Amino acid sequence: MSSRTRKRKIFVLIFAGLYLLKIITAWASYLQNSYNLNNPLIPTSLLDGIRDYTIFITGISVIAIVLALLYIITKRFFWLIAALLIVTFIVLALKGNDIRYYYTRI
Repeated sequence: MSSRTRKRKIFVLIFAGLYLLKIITAWASYLQNSYNLNNPLIPTSLLDGIRDYTIFITGISVIAIVLALLYIITKRFFWLIAALLIVTFIVLALKGNDIRYYYTRI
């Protein structure tokens, strides 16, 4: 394995780890919110929105992890996969609050 391939694998694995961490934090936040919102006076639509947001973030992150694994297995399309991983990460970082607001508005 060449040095270039090894560096690319490390790059893709770092992004896969970041997306895995994003999944874990999204579900931890959902579980904490569902525990705190277990009150009959709070509308269930708020918890449904938080659940939908968590599922959305999980879906995007799983797609990114699958792309990372696709590169690790095939060792092809590095620049395309790297660009998609970086753009997805930036969009989720910059627009995460807007996406959360979209799902949690009552």
